[in-house]
Amino acid sequence: MTPEKEDAFLALSALSVAGLPRFSEEQEALERASLTDEEKAAILADMFGKYCCIGPRQNKRARRDLDRESIDFLISFMKSEIANTPAEEKQALMEAQTKCEADEFSDARLETFLRCEGMNAKLAAQRFIAYWQSRLEAFGPTKYLMRMTLSEALRDDLAAIEDGICCLLPFKDSSGRELIFMEACRRRIENYTSESLVSFIVEIPYVILRSMLTPMVSVSQLRAWWYVFEVASRKNNDIGRAVVNVSWDKNSTIWGFDRHVGDSFIRLEKTAWPVRVAAVHVCCSPKFIVRVMKPYVK
Repeated sequence: MTPEKEDAFLALSALSVAGLPRFSEEQEALERASLTDEEKAAILADMFGKYCCIGPRQNKRARRDLDRESIDFLISFMKSEIANTPAEEKQALMEAQTKCEADEFSDARLETFLRCEGMNAKLAAQRFIAYWQSRLEAFGPTKYLMRMTLSEALRDDLAAIEDGICCLLPFKDSSGRELIFMEACRRRIENYTSESLVSFIVEIPYVILRSMLTPMVSVSQLRAWWYVFEVASRKNNDIGRAVVNVSWDKNSTIWGFDRHVGDSFIRLEKTAWPVRVAAVHVCCSPKFIVRVMKPYVK
């Protein structure tokens, strides 16, 4: 089978597995022609970071480009939403407010969550509360109150960070979005110290030794991802606090896929982290990525 035919076969296999329709070039042209202005603006924003203001009622992305007075009002509304949330739903946040640095609760920090939710103050307040609860779950009752630095909260997870599975590139795209590079084949369980492995207690759902280590390694890897996205959220110049993921999968194997980390990543990105993923570019994927992982990720 020629490379061209093999690529076509893999593409058709992925479509059939995902249960998606297959379109001809004519159908794709008709589909593009039928897009509304709002849908075209959404595509430009998601793929290229271009925010097309066609009216706040038609395109909610236009609401992100507000003046300072409007942003200050939304921040104050966000604070009132947090204050009105029942105490039992924000225990982690309440403790952090008494023990963490004031910068963690400054207006600039709250604005990061506000932009992440498209200037929706109510959703931003929920995300901020979920951020601290998730931080408690990931780092434990002591470390979650520390600064998100390599010398404090991440001091036991240096092996996961040095593996380079997830790292922040030293340059941005043309829209000022941070670029996060991922390479799953760098995952090395043997590099983790016993201190890193036992730093957090999780359920062990596997039997064999390698799989017994996997959940503990997963927690350390998730913390490493948290650190990278935390840094990206503070450096990002994109108005909507969006980043772009670039995944290099050329040398990946099925053993490098971690369901625990993947599920946690999706949950945190959707509900807690102060930064959203605008696009994911998967490069040089092996066959199993196309046939198995792509439908799962989609």
